[in-house]
Amino acid sequence: MNFKKVISVSLCSVMMLSLVCCKPKDFFSNLLNGKNQGGSSNVVISDKVNKDAIFKESTTFQLTDRIDYIDSFNSANGRIYMGAMVYDYPEGEGFIGDYETYDEPAVDGDVNDEPADTEDADAEKTAEGDTETTGETGEADDTEDIVDGDAPAQDPSVFFPEDNYDYQPPKSSLLLINFSNADDIQTVEKDWDSSEYLASKINVDSEGNYYLVFNVTDPESYQETFKLKKLSPAGDVIKETNIAADNSDYFYVRGACTDSQGNTFVVSDSSVQIFDKELNPSGTYKLENDSYINAMMINSKDQFVLVADHYSAETYSSSAMIIDAKGNGKEESGVSEMLNGRSVINGSGYDYYYRTNASVYAFNTGDKKAVEIVNFYDSDIDPDGIYGEAVFIDAEHFIVPGENGASVVLYEKVPADQVIDKEILTLGTVYGSYSVSKQILDFNKNNEKYRIKLIDYSEFSTPDDWMGGSKRFNSDLTSGSSPDIIVPEAYDVQNLIDKGVFTDLSPFMANGNGIKKEDLVENAQTVFARDDKLYCIYPTFSVEAVMLKKKFYKENMTIDDVIAWEQQTGKKAFETSTKSGVLNTFMSLGMDAFLNPQTGKCSFDSDEFIKILEYANTYPAEYSEDDFDDNYYMNYMYVYRNDNALLTNAWVSNFKDYNWNKKYRFGDDEVVLAGIPINGTLGASLNIDAPMGISSKCKNPEAAWEFINSCFQPEYYEEQTWSIPSVESEMDKMIEKSMKHETYVDENGKEVEMPETIWLMDEEVEIKLITKEEAAELKSFVTSVKNIYTWDEELNKIVDEETQGFFQGQRTAKEVAGVIQSRLQIYINEKK
Repeated sequence: MNFKKVISVSLCSVMMLSLVCCKPKDFFSNLLNGKNQGGSSNVVISDKVNKDAIFKESTTFQLTDRIDYIDSFNSANGRIYMGAMVYDYPEGEGFIGDYETYDEPAVDGDVNDEPADTEDADAEKTAEGDTETTGETGEADDTEDIVDGDAPAQDPSVFFPEDNYDYQPPKSSLLLINFSNADDIQTVEKDWDSSEYLASKINVDSEGNYYLVFNVTDPESYQETFKLKKLSPAGDVIKETNIAADNSDYFYVRGACTDSQGNTFVVSDSSVQIFDKELNPSGTYKLENDSYINAMMINSKDQFVLVADHYSAETYSSSAMIIDAKGNGKEESGVSEMLNGRSVINGSGYDYYYRTNASVYAFNTGDKKAVEIVNFYDSDIDPDGIYGEAVFIDAEHFIVPGENGASVVLYEKVPADQVIDKEILTLGTVYGSYSVSKQILDFNKNNEKYRIKLIDYSEFSTPDDWMGGSKRFNSDLTSGSSPDIIVPEAYDVQNLIDKGVFTDLSPFMANGNGIKKEDLVENAQTVFARDDKLYCIYPTFSVEAVMLKKKFYKENMTIDDVIAWEQQTGKKAFETSTKSGVLNTFMSLGMDAFLNPQTGKCSFDSDEFIKILEYANTYPAEYSEDDFDDNYYMNYMYVYRNDNALLTNAWVSNFKDYNWNKKYRFGDDEVVLAGIPINGTLGASLNIDAPMGISSKCKNPEAAWEFINSCFQPEYYEEQTWSIPSVESEMDKMIEKSMKHETYVDENGKEVEMPETIWLMDEEVEIKLITKEEAAELKSFVTSVKNIYTWDEELNKIVDEETQGFFQGQRTAKEVAGVIQSRLQIYINEKK
């Protein structure tokens, strides 16, 4: 029987990778595995490039063609180790999963009911080089290959192959790879029980023996258990032992680490079980309740370190525990503070490494500060393009999984004297934007004169103070330490305009060759304008509103109309919403009815807000699991089609997706996109992605404008499909594309349309394309929304705290509204 290699189930990822200590040996052409002394501050605000943190891509090489990707490595004995499970399925076998093909069995269980001998049937069997399979009659099966595991949505029996035919399990094997360079790749593949799959990364002792945790699933009961196995360097099983479930309600192995002596530390949610090199239990360390495992590793001193976060109702703490082979734990307080809330990665050269959005930092035990090892943006490296975790060979070299297949990419440090000097412009932001971050990289690579240096203020936030980055950012903006280019939160812009933080962009737009004010849609021209001056612009946006059937809609609809509908029908307007959920919807979409962002005036004690509180209180506080039974899921798609609810939230981020969602929930009935029914507001919110402005303190505003302008060019929007362009011509391109079906080129080179369909139980229904009239109506609505979505952590916290007393029957809505008004007015005044 022929077998076909399919996508492997790769090494099961743990929360963070661990490191097995290794002595300095020949590694990637005798790279040194030395130590460095930490020294600089964890977060440095600078308008200069850190020339000691610049890396470049050096080498990419392929490891194997047996798997399609690598998600993690481990380091030991001067080599890099990785492993994966590989599954080979019989040709034509039907199955569900993340695999290359799915052969659809006939619903009635007979794959040969309708022999396919037509040209159309012949064409169906050519996907991805598949060969034709035959049934007992010798005639081609009437089956269709579904690429990338997308099983056809039809009768539920399709998803249970054993109900249709005799399902044959795949051939399973364990693949182990280790290497020191591109010319020294060693591969071992062993046949393996298909009921077992890797539940840890590859751990290796100083003799090259493997220590692997496997998840074992019983084929009859589907009960999961775990085993620890010791394998020789050749991949032969030396010994194995069961890992006992601890006393927790749910036992699952989160990962494992092995030191150079073969002591293996198996980590679950509630304990660390330790086994010696002969796999005999040697100790247990119990975790505290409410602990969340952040990372596990073997540090450069060959010690097992477990980093855990501890949460309670009021407090947060983080601890780094060194646990020995007997189960004795000791906290490294200095390490705990340094790794507090950080994303730990593994490597040699320093005791500890951790990664932020923009950089990698490192430090040794006893250091007071971490040193920046890599600055991704200064190095023109896209941190979002790094697939899987990195391993630092030493402080000057690291490797990551490659983008294409099972490959490895080596990065090496650039000598400081080889770093090219450019004029630096700083760009400051707290939470950033993927598109803007990518544009920084593109701008820096292509501009010979200027370099944008990203200042990521989120690095000032800690688990003890999640708003630390925002506080520092706003402080710098108003204290003379502002970055040249400012990418703030949209809801803060009006306040920053009042404080004189921004330069007027109108002269640059009027006099240059770039984007003009009139090129922007209506709300992009006006939302951040004052007295004919425009202080911020944004490349993309989305809109949040509500949808309802046109037959229920009326102009200037209020909450009284919603209540009247409920009284008339005996149904609730919002499907399966809670008290807090309904209140949050009204607050997020209608905040401008109660808070003027320019004047800071609040009116949370108004009759309208009191009425909203009382209406929200008619919903349940929460739902139980019993409320979401099979009947609920069976009827979910018909709720709005059958008028069993009135309003549903609508998130408009592109025209095609909005059209699909609307027609999926409501069918062919006419639907209105509208604001939440509140007096005094449109009731829809504008979600702005990356508002951009130039600091009034910027020394080179023309260069800053050159970067901002680059974010409004066609190239910027080419791959940006998840938000609506604010440049009208680009929005029109999105609309035009949404009015056409996606296509593919068949085996004859013919372009074929792919209509969108959905399954309503056993009925396949086509989603009709958005019409020209529908698109024009949608465009008019989204470009008219000017109420900026507001998510203020402290504001929402105050509302949540005070409304609980009302929801629990302890106070009246009027009393609660008065307290909210008082507290929020004080907060807003202090903020301004």
